[in-house]
Amino acid sequence: KILDDAINSLPSKYKQVIVLRHKHDKEYDEISKELNLPLGTVKAHIFRGRELLNKYL
Repeated sequence: KILDDAINSLPSKYKQVIVLRHKHDKEYDEISKELNLPLGTVKAHIFRGRELLNKYL
């Protein structure tokens, strides 16, 4: 519940990749293709999303 609240508090661009990575167990390249984003952008969004989650928790 606490983690779900933290994820829901993320900006949508970070939330989307975090959910795909951690709830749906997608690989970075799968997320990149699914969202039509460069791989580097996906990695950066996951990194920044995790940083925000750490601050929230």
